[in-house]
Amino acid sequence: MQMGEHGLSPLDIRAVCGDSILIGRSVHDESGAERAAFERADFIIAGNVYPTRSKPGREGRGLDFIRRVAEAGGLPVIAIGGITPARVPEVIQAGAYGVAVISGILAAPDPSTAAQAYRLALDEAGARWNASETQREAGEA
Repeated sequence: MQMGEHGLSPLDIRAVCGDSILIGRSVHDESGAERAAFERADFIIAGNVYPTRSKPGREGRGLDFIRRVAEAGGLPVIAIGGITPARVPEVIQAGAYGVAVISGILAAPDPSTAAQAYRLALDEAGARWNASETQREAGEA
């Protein structure tokens, strides 16, 4: 389950659903990452890293933002915003476990081919996100 930065707290969700589901929290700064960790989120989605068509007019926060958020929250970071397959390696190197993509796939002439390009880029960059392993760990907590 993915919650916006100002949505329900992961603590409140866990009170109803228990620890058997993954809960993510969108964050836009270091304090949001710290709050997500305190509220027992399993991961954070941090962005926007680069300018993106999904959020017109917003400047990208850059790779340093990913580094700071990863350090502040201590949780797996999924980076979002303007990430192309060519940018995946630098985003992973900055500390992201993986990437989330909207326009890069949905606005592509061939979404299937675009998704495959991201998957290949993530594999080659050594992305650490494995949802099935994280799900298993969450159930054991």
